[in-house]
Amino acid sequence: MRTTLFIILLLQVLPGSGQSYNARAATLEEVLETAMQQNPLADSAPGKKVLVRDIKSVWHQWLYYLSRKKVLEEYTNLLNDIERITLLRYTTGDIDQLTRLHYLDKLASVQTDFVSAEIGLDMAGNNLQLLLCSQSPVVPSDSALTIYQIDKGTVNLNSGKNLLTTHKQLVLDSLFVRLQYYYQAGLPYAGALLQVQQARLAAEEIEYLEWAVEIEKAFAIKLGYLKTLNQYNQHAIELEYYAW
Repeated sequence: MRTTLFIILLLQVLPGSGQSYNARAATLEEVLETAMQQNPLADSAPGKKVLVRDIKSVWHQWLYYLSRKKVLEEYTNLLNDIERITLLRYTTGDIDQLTRLHYLDKLASVQTDFVSAEIGLDMAGNNLQLLLCSQSPVVPSDSALTIYQIDKGTVNLNSGKNLLTTHKQLVLDSLFVRLQYYYQAGLPYAGALLQVQQARLAAEEIEYLEWAVEIEKAFAIKLGYLKTLNQYNQHAIELEYYAW
């Protein structure tokens, strides 16, 4: 029970989830418009460009942490019986102490990642509020994390940036290829794996601890996808800033 108590106590001292309390829901366009009116950086063209980049970056970071938190919350809920079952199996001599500690470590790791996502969510909310020079928190009205579409606008022909932008484009291309794996194979497999293993557990065709091991791959894929998508979006926003 000490693992669960530790996580509960840690959550109690943290601020609310993503500053959603008393927060105003807004679209990215509305947030950018507000920033142009309230942040002094918008008074100059270079400052305005930096402000737009930073707001877009924080906005998508907020969506990433929210999506990550949801996946980890689902994972934590599925593993919530590990402490009871490992204690029971250890007491009856079915598993040794090291095996029990292994499963408890996995549970604690997932719970800790969930708390870290909560903190990241709050940090992104705070950063967005600072960029808006606002006294009240703002949260995205649409919580879906999607791939960022670069606004190409007017091409920046500064030759001094050609090497930098080429490098950033190559990084972006690499991440895009990685995303295709998740769209075409990874995510469908993760969904099917969870569905099959849930059915096996319900039909008592698999023991709980074995099931917990089997579903680990599905959540690793889901979290890996979100991480890659966030990396892609952040690099795309940087490329947009330097190249256009």
